Amino acid sequence: NIYSGVIWFLGDESTANRTFNSTEQNVVKAYLEGGGKLLVTGSEIAYELIGRSAADPRDKLFFTNYFKATWGGDKADGSTVSGASGNIFAGITATFGQTYPEDYPDYIVPAGGAVANLLYTPTQVAGLNYSGTFGSSTNVGVLVYLGFPFETITSLAQRTLLMGAIVHYFETSTIVTAGVNSSPGKFSLEQNFPNPFNPVTHFQFAIAYDEFVSLRIYDVLGREVANLVDGQRRAGTYLIRWDASNFSSGVYFYSLRAGEYVETKKLVLTK
Repeated sequence: NIYSGVIWFLGDESTANRTFNSTEQNVVKAYLEGGGKLLVTGSEIAYELIGRSAADPRDKLFFTNYFKATWGGDKADGSTVSGASGNIFAGITATFGQTYPEDYPDYIVPAGGAVANLLYTPTQVAGLNYSGTFGSSTNVGVLVYLGFPFETITSLAQRTLLMGAIVHYFETSTIVTAGVNSSPGKFSLEQNFPNPFNPVTHFQFAIAYDEFVSLRIYDVLGREVANLVDGQRRAGTYLIRWDASNFSSGVYFYSLRAGEYVETKKLVLTK
C-alpha cells in the first residue's frame, strides 16, 4: 500500500448515487487486504449495501466481510453520539447534522470481530472499529466505520477529538513488523505506555530473528489473565494494544517469551 491511511467521506449518499460500486469495492478489498488503514463515514452505506430489499447479495457479502457489520436499521434515534465505554472514543460525545441536515443515519451491528465505538442510544450502534485480517490475506488491516457523515459535526473541538482518536488508533492498533533489512538485531521488551493506564495500554517488543513468541499478562498471584500473542513471528519490532476494561484495578505483570529470551515487567491499572 502506498497510503499509510485513507479517509473516505461518502456524505449523505442515496441509491441514486450508488454507494461503493464494484470498482470501488475492489479498491477497498485490495487496500485492506494489503494492510491498509481505512476510515469510512457516511449515512445509508449500510442501507444501500445490505438493508434495502433490492440489495445485491455480492454487496451484502462485501459489507459484512470488509466493513465488519450487519445492518441494524435506518434513521437512528437522535443526532448525538457517545463513545462506547472502554473503546477508542470513550468519554467523547458529538452532535452531527448541523453542516447539512442528516435525516437517515444508519445504525449497525458489529460483526466478524469488530467492536462498537460510538452509540446513538444504548441499543443503537453508530460506529465500529476493527484491527485484523481481511479476506484470505494474512496482513493486518485497520478499519473505522461511522454510520453518519463525520463532516456534519459542526464543533471543531468534537471533530478534533474524534479524528485524533482515530489517528491514534491507526498508529497503535496494528502489529508493526520491521522488514528484513531493518531487523532490530536483538530481543527487547519495553515498558508499557502509558503506565499507569486506564483502560488501554500498549506493549512494544523486538525479536532478532523468526521465533515462536508469547506475550501474556499475569495478576499478582501469578495467574494468567490474558494471552496477547501466541505464535510464530518474523524478526522485527511489534506494537500490541491491550484494552483492560473488563479487569479490576491493581498491579499486573506482562511477560515476553521468544525462544530462550524471557523478560517480565510490571504494569498498573487504575480505575
